[in-house]
Amino acid sequence: MPLKTILLKTGAVPTTAPGAPIYEPSDSDPKQVAIVQSMRFTNTGSSASKLQAWFQKDGGTFSSSTARRILPFDLVIPAGFTLIEDSELTLDSGDGLYLKIDSGTVEFVLSGIEREAS
Repeated sequence: MPLKTILLKTGAVPTTAPGAPIYEPSDSDPKQVAIVQSMRFTNTGSSASKLQAWFQKDGGTFSSSTARRILPFDLVIPAGFTLIEDSELTLDSGDGLYLKIDSGTVEFVLSGIEREAS
């Protein structure tokens, strides 16, 4: 079966502490696995925002003891700018991606590949 890049998720990055993942491949039947190939973050606000991003094995509620940073701490995105992160991130069924900004409005787009787990 050929694989194609698709839109995995889009939305606004929350300013509250991470709780549930922004994105996770389904862990119910049929289970899914994914490769996030590109993450785009656009600051649509009027001032700079600091972005934080984590990966957590087995997803669920965010835990700072098990989550791992996938971007530098407090990565600054100036107003009107877009950050593109194109390092691939492999997610197993139920793994989670978590995002947070300190203030302002930052929109995100996640693109990649998703398929049934085998």
